[in-house]
Amino acid sequence: FSATWLDQPSRLFATTIPEAADQSAFDTLPMWQDDRQLEAALARIFASAALVGTLSLVDAARSLGISPRSLQRRLASCGTSFEEQTEVWRRNLAQQFLAASGMEIGAIARALGYSDPSHFIRAFRRWHGVTPLAYRRSALARNGN
Repeated sequence: FSATWLDQPSRLFATTIPEAADQSAFDTLPMWQDDRQLEAALARIFASAALVGTLSLVDAARSLGISPRSLQRRLASCGTSFEEQTEVWRRNLAQQFLAASGMEIGAIARALGYSDPSHFIRAFRRWHGVTPLAYRRSALARNGN
């Protein structure tokens, strides 16, 4: 993250609501300026949160320093939702893990924040129509391995 964020007021610890003149300090935060930066910040949050089992809207909003409802509204204005962003992140990372690594399916499931490998297998089958193992085999065959 940018070190300039450290100089900005924190919404989590604010004791008063900023007046209109002070609002510009909040508007300069990158996540409010660019949708891609917000999505990138969420992807970084997902990666760390999935490993410790705290992949939730509440925890992601807390990490961004905003309320869960504000995060939902911001994502809705981008035409997406927290659940959609989580699923896109999981789907993309699952494809990478399966195609390029020898990680076990259970390890991939845990890295993506699933509490049980069977939940990951069902989700992957919903996304691609095949099991993760079948996807891995076809990816390896395509790559000539």
